[in-house]
Amino acid sequence: MTAKAELHDAVIQGLIRRIGSQRYDLWFNRNTRLEVFHDRLKVGVPNRFFLEWLEASYKTVLSEVFQELVGPLARIEFVIEPELFQAHRESQQVTTRKAVPNHDRPITQGQECSDQEGPPLPTRTFLRLQDFVVGPSNRLAHAAAVNLLERPEQSVTPLTIYGQPGVGKTHLLEGIYAELRQRRGERAGVFVTAEEFTNRFLPAMQSRQLGPFRRHFREAQALFVDDLHFLAGKEATQREFLHTFESLRKQGRVVAVTSACHPRQLPNFLPELADRLQGGGAWQIELPDEQTRRALLQAKAVRIGLRLPTDVIDFLSVNLRGNVRELEGALNTIRHFCEVQRQAPDLNSVKAALGPMLQQTHRSTHLGDIEKVLCQILGIDRKTLHAKSRARRHAYPRMLGMYLARRCTPSSYVEIGQFFGGRNHSTVIAAEKKVAKWIEDEVLFPFADQAMTWREVVLLVEKQLRNL
Repeated sequence: MTAKAELHDAVIQGLIRRIGSQRYDLWFNRNTRLEVFHDRLKVGVPNRFFLEWLEASYKTVLSEVFQELVGPLARIEFVIEPELFQAHRESQQVTTRKAVPNHDRPITQGQECSDQEGPPLPTRTFLRLQDFVVGPSNRLAHAAAVNLLERPEQSVTPLTIYGQPGVGKTHLLEGIYAELRQRRGERAGVFVTAEEFTNRFLPAMQSRQLGPFRRHFREAQALFVDDLHFLAGKEATQREFLHTFESLRKQGRVVAVTSACHPRQLPNFLPELADRLQGGGAWQIELPDEQTRRALLQAKAVRIGLRLPTDVIDFLSVNLRGNVRELEGALNTIRHFCEVQRQAPDLNSVKAALGPMLQQTHRSTHLGDIEKVLCQILGIDRKTLHAKSRARRHAYPRMLGMYLARRCTPSSYVEIGQFFGGRNHSTVIAAEKKVAKWIEDEVLFPFADQAMTWREVVLLVEKQLRNL
């Protein structure tokens, strides 16, 4: 592979890391052509709509990605390319010939309302529910999704799935919608991101053509909205979504959304909207625990044609503790490294391929570090932290350990609970909340050698952890 080709691939991978594979597939994968010329990146687009949209939305991200690779003199240039223009026009003509002339039916992802101007959004492929890897970190959210599919008439909506980026929220939401499309066809409903909802609502409002917009969403059989946190601070769009949700709820229609955090914690959200988002239950997806990481690595390695020995899977599941996208990135890195080096993916080649990533992982704090420092500072035996006893002399240090584990390590609630005496995730959540409240109220910690608040003990432990 030439240096130019490697730089081209590095730009794509960097862009995917920054904006996610979903947005990359939607706007870049089949609709642009990226060409690298030393310190210049040319972005070929099919028409002015794409040029203005990509330049306004993604030029900054592209510049940052390219500058990281070639230096501060990097330049981004957007140009309309005749070949892409012709290919896009032919694709539109094919879509138009296949379209059913019924303006009142709900329009699925990849189509625009007939009353709106501009080219249709790019089509996309939805992830399948059967490919979603279930484990302790996501079992409740997955069960809620399956229940929505199997008993929609008994389900209370909206279904809200939340969690930090890269844990599988979008996959689960897309999986529900894809399954409904298989069963119902066009009656599956509408799937949009919150960004797309906003980008359709604002022009409709400004042009005073809200009728077609509202028919499109409020008459849908179901509504799926990804990344709802995008609406933070956008009061007019939130109110429109709230009225849309209320309209669908009264008709007994399904509404499902994903968000970066629990509805109560959404910043700059209308209280009445945040309240309604909890009505059907809010289910968290955590970072994958070791068991789920192993299953994810096995499934995704097979999907990209990478045959990994068992010892490599075990090694990766222990040493990679990030989200699903990071696991996917590691597998793609391994595959690329082994293809270029013409090596089999064994432990040595995997360590060589993932060197910087593994070094970063090894610098992070682990649960054993928390245990070690707590025992030193509080003068207790490690058995105290793992005991089944609920006595305060055991429970308080254990709760402190759970709080610090959530604050200082990438471990999930499930992993922390297992480490501290085999407890369930709800125990860890309760401990985290109680300790946070004691810290906020400046409560004294009862088992220190000298008078110290919970806050002071936490700061002391964190300082000691940094010195390990």
